[in-house]
Amino acid sequence: MNEHKFIALDDVEVAADSRSVKGYASVFDGVDSYGDTIVKGAYSASIRAAGNRGIPMLHQHDPDRVIGRWMLLQEDEKGLAVEGTLTPDHSLANDIYASLRAGHVDGFSIGFRIPPGGSSERADGVRVLKKIDLREISIVTFPADSAARATAVKASDQTEREFERLLLRVMRDAGVEFSRSEAITLMRDGYQGLIAKRDAGGGDETSGFQKSLLEAIRHAKG
Repeated sequence: MNEHKFIALDDVEVAADSRSVKGYASVFDGVDSYGDTIVKGAYSASIRAAGNRGIPMLHQHDPDRVIGRWMLLQEDEKGLAVEGTLTPDHSLANDIYASLRAGHVDGFSIGFRIPPGGSSERADGVRVLKKIDLREISIVTFPADSAARATAVKASDQTEREFERLLLRVMRDAGVEFSRSEAITLMRDGYQGLIAKRDAGGGDETSGFQKSLLEAIRHAKG
């Protein structure tokens, strides 16, 4: 399943004569609302694979709405800098071009997958994206249409991620050592599944963990 990440158009450039669009499709090192951070070099393989062909420019991550092509992709210290051209004499591309010129479109959003071994998890639960298989970059309207279209594809996954982050934050606030894998086990298998996972680890601290977990729940409710 493709994932999506949105970035606001703070310094996008739109050229009137060439119908080109220029800006950043992604920035490095910040932690986004999904608890992810992207490091420099994550796009290097995708940039090489794109070569002179570039990658599709879509509207709202819709593969039936190809409105142009991104021909220049380059990593710098800030992030993934991109430049593309809207398709001439294309009705939707014309509408998007007009909206960009007027400043009524709010952002770019990348469509991507994480290949095996392309991510790791920090001690604080943040997912570090080290390798990204970039599929497309969309021009999106956010939050209205982007939330309805792009987010709907993985709404269930996003909800789970939000709950997972909430669990990790509650446990950290309560001083309980709690990993992302334990949060996933708790969501999938419930309390008994989590305790069984702890028991299977062969440690002697399960009873203390149970007590700490209940205290954390009480603390969260209070």
